[in-house]
Amino acid sequence: MGAYENWKELKKLLRVSLDESVDNNDGADKHYLMILKEMEKMEEPQNKEMRNRIHDCYYDIFDAKPSDSKIQEIADDLPEGLKQHADQWGWGDTEVGDLVYEWIRDNLNG
Repeated sequence: MGAYENWKELKKLLRVSLDESVDNNDGADKHYLMILKEMEKMEEPQNKEMRNRIHDCYYDIFDAKPSDSKIQEIADDLPEGLKQHADQWGWGDTEVGDLVYEWIRDNLNG
């Protein structure tokens, strides 16, 4: 399991713990919420790079600007292997860009 999957699994476990804490009214929910917010702050630069890469590839293929919801939809649908590659090399990497471009070209109709 790569770093991307570990990160996603940790967030998932924290969300479950947050829900359980709220249900149990044990007061730990504030702690879980704080951790999740900090994790989201840590993700912001990488998410921005990913969103920019998706935007640029989409625009190059369809000659149209994608909506924010379309960018998120694409981000959610990208294969895990591609995300792992981007996690290792960065979203600005040429090979990552080529993979994103090819995936959008081969899987979307605009």
